[in-house]
Amino acid sequence: MSAPPRFLSPFVRTRTRLTLTLGLVLAALTASLLPWWHADDPSTPAARKATEARRAATEPRDASAAAAEAGRTGKQVVVDTETTATVMTWADPDGTLRTRMHALPQRVKNAEGAWVRIDNRLRREDGVVRPAAPAVPLEFSAGTAGARASRAQARPQLATVTETVLAKTVLHGHHVVYTWPGELPAPVLDGPRALYSEVLPGVDLLLVAREEGGFAQLLVVKDREAARNPALTTMTYGLKSSTATFRYDEKAGRVQVLDDTGEEVGSVPTPFVWDSSGVDPELPPDEEPATSTGTPGEVLGLSGLSGAEPGARQAPAPMGLEGDGTSAARIEVAVGETGLLGDPDAVFPVFVDPSLNPGWQAWTVAYKPYPNTSFWNGTNFSSGTSDARVGHENDTGGTARSFWRMNYSSSLKGAKIESARFKVLNNHSWSCTKREFQLWQTGAISSGTTWNKQPSWSTEVARQSFAHGWSSSGCPDDYEDFNVKTAAQKGADSGWSNITFGMRATSEGDTQTWRKFRATSAVLEVSYNRAPTTPTAVSSAPGGTCNTSTAGATVGKGNVVLSAKATDPDGNLKGLRFRFWKAGDATPAGTLVTSLSGGKATRTIASSSLVDKGLYYWDVRAEDGSLTSAYYPTSGNRCRLTVDGSAPPPPTVESDDFPEATDDGMTWSEKPFGKTGAVTFRSEGAAKFQYAVDGNDWTDRAATDGAATVTALKPPHAGPNMLNVYAFDAVGNKSKVTDYAFYVPPQKAADGPGDTNGDDLPDLIVVDASGKLINCAGSVEGELNACLDAAYSTRGTLKTAEHWYDPATKKSALITHYGDAYPGDGVTDLFAVSPDGAFWLYPGDGYGSFDVDRRLKVLLPANAPAPSTWTQIKAVGDITGDGLPDLVLRAGPAFWTLSGYTGGAFRSATVMNSDAWARRDIVNVADINGDKTPDLLWRNLDNGNVYVRHGKPGSAAGSVDLDSLKLASGSLNGDVAYGTAWTEAAISTALGIPDVNKDGVPDIWARAGADGTMRIYHPSRTNTNAPVKTVLTQDWRTVKALG
Repeated sequence: MSAPPRFLSPFVRTRTRLTLTLGLVLAALTASLLPWWHADDPSTPAARKATEARRAATEPRDASAAAAEAGRTGKQVVVDTETTATVMTWADPDGTLRTRMHALPQRVKNAEGAWVRIDNRLRREDGVVRPAAPAVPLEFSAGTAGARASRAQARPQLATVTETVLAKTVLHGHHVVYTWPGELPAPVLDGPRALYSEVLPGVDLLLVAREEGGFAQLLVVKDREAARNPALTTMTYGLKSSTATFRYDEKAGRVQVLDDTGEEVGSVPTPFVWDSSGVDPELPPDEEPATSTGTPGEVLGLSGLSGAEPGARQAPAPMGLEGDGTSAARIEVAVGETGLLGDPDAVFPVFVDPSLNPGWQAWTVAYKPYPNTSFWNGTNFSSGTSDARVGHENDTGGTARSFWRMNYSSSLKGAKIESARFKVLNNHSWSCTKREFQLWQTGAISSGTTWNKQPSWSTEVARQSFAHGWSSSGCPDDYEDFNVKTAAQKGADSGWSNITFGMRATSEGDTQTWRKFRATSAVLEVSYNRAPTTPTAVSSAPGGTCNTSTAGATVGKGNVVLSAKATDPDGNLKGLRFRFWKAGDATPAGTLVTSLSGGKATRTIASSSLVDKGLYYWDVRAEDGSLTSAYYPTSGNRCRLTVDGSAPPPPTVESDDFPEATDDGMTWSEKPFGKTGAVTFRSEGAAKFQYAVDGNDWTDRAATDGAATVTALKPPHAGPNMLNVYAFDAVGNKSKVTDYAFYVPPQKAADGPGDTNGDDLPDLIVVDASGKLINCAGSVEGELNACLDAAYSTRGTLKTAEHWYDPATKKSALITHYGDAYPGDGVTDLFAVSPDGAFWLYPGDGYGSFDVDRRLKVLLPANAPAPSTWTQIKAVGDITGDGLPDLVLRAGPAFWTLSGYTGGAFRSATVMNSDAWARRDIVNVADINGDKTPDLLWRNLDNGNVYVRHGKPGSAAGSVDLDSLKLASGSLNGDVAYGTAWTEAAISTALGIPDVNKDGVPDIWARAGADGTMRIYHPSRTNTNAPVKTVLTQDWRTVKALG
């Protein structure tokens, strides 16, 4: 076997050699002595700046978010929250997770908290030398001013010289300082390497920032003259820490770094010494090893920097520890006792090292020629890229086995392993001749692992024959891939936090088995799926929380809603399966509910499927499509419900303040709109009542002895109100509804716009399918509720049934209302064109209805079109600023405005357009853009486009210049698009009304062409917006007129 290779070459295997090197690897120790580490340091000036990941604008993705994105995009997505220095996890589109685990760190967080690849290129900064992005914080000395040794400066006692801090690093939160017994020159930097020339006469010191973290140190003794320096007989290096202690392990010949609990956080394995007589098996036959040490460049190219090759003279160097068990110790390396410095056959340079390694999940080599020596994390076997050794070589009779302790997550306990592969790069073989190797699952390794203290070889995992890395053409470097699914599943079943694999040659006496592997390339890639959690928050409504310690709840014979919540650690929860069955029946397969909200699912059990006095069981589990949780409850009684279907009788309603309406319509409350009154509910056996007016805003009221009183019921509007009441018994059985109608008189204030009963809310007047005039009281937000007859005859001289619709001609009245037109009593009046073509005004009575016997014929200016030709009328209040009501209308293709109604007549008739309005509809004339000037809102009945024509101010405040509404060209800014899809087929009636949601923009009642339902729109200043809700569910397609 080649002598122990060192972490002293750059990222390629060197083809040159050193004469003498003393090497110390100080790896991954955490320094708490001084605030010397700056995580935001830039990269080395000698190289490009290390790439830094840009911080994401959003929160890191967890497993659930990554799984959702993978399912949506069909691509693998990184689970940000599970990324560590050695682990990356992806959510795959098939719902599984895939984790890649390395034995050694692959990335590190930068100052912004983003993961970046490890970058050990060195640069000077703030008087020290630092890597750009090391695995752990690390810095080297930038040199001592003026320091440089000469041949005349050989010192027999280096310990008398002032110590210099050579390096500082960090290990598991413990700061460690490593010192050199003398001064240091400024180093030459080469990637991850720092060369300190002539630290002793003829001796160079090389430091290398390691991929694993920390650093390797090597002394290069260039020739025999330098080797005779007494200072080399015993080399000493200082170790200091304020929180860690150092202890010598005599059995393994190592120094341990321990925390305050005695846990090992780092170690210094046995130092090694080797010469340059070995032959690099990869060196071409016609190429001589590089051994010149004349310049720093030549030293950095020495072959021996890669470690002892086959045939090299080598020996472990005895090590001692002064200050054993303290936090300030001194390592003593007895180089002279190896005999190599004075060996007449030794080929110079000669190399010496001890090393200090981090406590990563790591790797090691067991080397038979040195059965009690530790090669933890590649100590004595590295070339800067950490080569592991397996097999046998005849040059030195070396036999090696390698072990990798792979990080594994105990969070995988219970996971189903879909696949697991262990891969490692084979970067050197003795030849291209394949040989068989065995991969085993072994016991744990540590810095004390040696050939004589190997872990147990417990389970053979795989055998494979291969040879890579001898020839770039015949057998180039390549990964060897092992199927380790069985081992990974065992680890998941047992909840292991790591898995150790060992590799050995099947025939360990065959020199063709000699292999090197890049240790840092070792990766364990596992695809897995974890079962979702057992559901929580398991409850029913009614019934409450599933209580497994009781006999369950008794519920009424109504719908039962089962609910539960679950999570999936992989974020791929598919649904919750509910099973519900009657006692004595077979347990069903259940229903999988995949509609989830925050992991919560519900299943409704219809009341029709329940049997009175029946006992029912139910449970629930979570599923992800492959794995399932246990059913909840997992023990104790099942979730149980007993059905009691005896409902209380419909409640009676009593009220002196709001007496029930009578058929003649003459019974009204004495409480005007805006006042409150008392109402009492009664139902035998009732535990509570639930009530609402017009079906809105349901409220519960507890019952006492089957009765409850609402002391301050406030009707939402004047006119007809409908009080709806249910009674419930103690288990939730619901009675049939009681509908209690009552009439509320208007308040004394004048009617508001569109209001007919004094509640300042617009009402809707219609001619129904039978030809009756009815008034549907409007409520808040544009709701429409109970309707009452709106026309009556006090003298009986007119037939109200035929007044609004003529069955013979099938003509209906045109109707519209806005405010008080006559006689100035503050009560809204109704304009109408009767079926026979006459134009009338019907004074309101303040209660939302009209006495047809009091109607007044409206006189028109001579130029006005005949009412019999009108197709639409719309009362719009005063838009011209004269204080008198105005009205707009369509007559055939023409659009007109009638202005200034007073004394039974309109003062003027203005033709707005004579030929464009046959298939247009006037929706409203009101201020829409908020400039206090009325605008024209209209729609094209054929293409469904809605436009707003913004008016220009008239002569009076709040008025409009009628000329600006005649044509788009004369308006403020033309016909502005305001909505689409408002065809006559889709919306048979669009009725603009005053603002009911108090946002300052007029609203719209619309009748749907498909089903005749009425909807409320709350437009913005620029768009009709979508309908807010349906306010009447009856089919009004046969209603004759709305206005």
